[in-house]
Amino acid sequence: IINSSARYRQKAIYVNGSKDVTIQNNDVRGSGSGSQNAAIRLEAISSDKMPGGLLLTGNKFDNKSGAHVYLANLSNQVIRGKPEAGATVVLDRDDGFGTTSYGFYASQLNSSSISGLDVSGPANTMNGEGMYISEANDLLIENSNASNRGAGIHVGNTISPAKDITIKNNNVSGSGSCLPNNAPGYAIQLDKIEASKLKGGLYIAGNNYANAKCGLRISDMSGAHIAAGVGAEVNVVIGANANISTVSTTAIYLNKVLDSSIKGVDLSWGGGGHSGSGVIVNSCTNILVSGVHVSGRVNGVNIPNGSGHKVSCSRLLRNTTGLTAPGPTEVRDVIFHGNTLGLKALPGLLKVVAAKNYWGAADGSNSAGGSGDKYSGPVDASSPLSKANTCALVGANCSIAGDPCNDGKHCTVGDKCASSLCEGTKTAKWWSGGACLACNCNSQGSANLNCNEADGKCTCNQGSSGDKCDTG
Repeated sequence: IINSSARYRQKAIYVNGSKDVTIQNNDVRGSGSGSQNAAIRLEAISSDKMPGGLLLTGNKFDNKSGAHVYLANLSNQVIRGKPEAGATVVLDRDDGFGTTSYGFYASQLNSSSISGLDVSGPANTMNGEGMYISEANDLLIENSNASNRGAGIHVGNTISPAKDITIKNNNVSGSGSCLPNNAPGYAIQLDKIEASKLKGGLYIAGNNYANAKCGLRISDMSGAHIAAGVGAEVNVVIGANANISTVSTTAIYLNKVLDSSIKGVDLSWGGGGHSGSGVIVNSCTNILVSGVHVSGRVNGVNIPNGSGHKVSCSRLLRNTTGLTAPGPTEVRDVIFHGNTLGLKALPGLLKVVAAKNYWGAADGSNSAGGSGDKYSGPVDASSPLSKANTCALVGANCSIAGDPCNDGKHCTVGDKCASSLCEGTKTAKWWSGGACLACNCNSQGSANLNCNEADGKCTCNQGSSGDKCDTG
């Protein structure tokens, strides 16, 4: 089907149950009335001679219609945003593709890849969906633009599972309208993902969430392990370039997730005042939150229900509420500091087990007669720490908003070895054995008072020697 005009139709071109189909250089502007009644709808196309059984390219769309393309029950598709060798589907923004409130839609798209697609909405609109693939097996989505959409990239549904989904290096900035319940409303949303080859059935990394309202939602699955960097167990990477500090309402939302973890991620709000939640853990079982830093949020870590949860070695600073959790959630080695309410234990028969935490003051929580952060509800806050456990200081530095050391006396912005203990006064420091130590360079024997961050050795003047330049 080439060089034809099928304008202003509910469906312009519809092909179902065929082999080796070419649809090229057709004018379907003004056609398409909804997500499944797309201008071009292709189903159950298989291959005899052609790769993937399909060549779809050069067709003209506009912004006056519904969905442009809907693909169903297809395999081995190479979907690209610009013409390139080996592409079976080319959906070019210059041809008008992706300019309506409906982006790219597919179901049962297997062993396929999507790269370089531009399904972005108008700036500051959060309009419609960028991509929605309801069922898929072995699917790669990369290097695409799904910004300024109500839902940026949405894979899976709550009925039929998707398997082995990779979503990496996409732009979902300005997306995520936070629609309630199971409605698509996140910059990236994954529902009911199962494993076949990939651990947990997914790999998410390198995506840009800048200025999203709601960031990442994972639902109805197990084995999601979220971290700031790559690791043997990690299948969701939220690195520094994710810009998660600009996600205003909910950075991460876990819903009906089992046996999963969030480790070492900074989910702080980077703007003024307090905004949204760092992470919400809803209707989940056995979730570990460890080494997480959250500051400037209305709710730092919000666990409204579920069981088997643990929160450890984390820094919850300058939030309205640092942690909300039900009993018997285990909370240990957490720094609560500068929160209006450090810990809110939800009503119930079981207590939140919050022994051995640092409440921001050596004498413990205000709720137990000290001067540190308060807690409320059924809490076992016995054996408070007089200073923070160093496990909660990994990655701490004075560039983090709300760090209690960032007062100009103990450290300043850019000091890589800042300690939330605020022991001593501002001085050159180095990191050793999980502790932040003073350099103690000899003032006469050393060239300056700074030392090597790795080994603590000072730079000596001529005639002086020793690690601290105190011999000579």
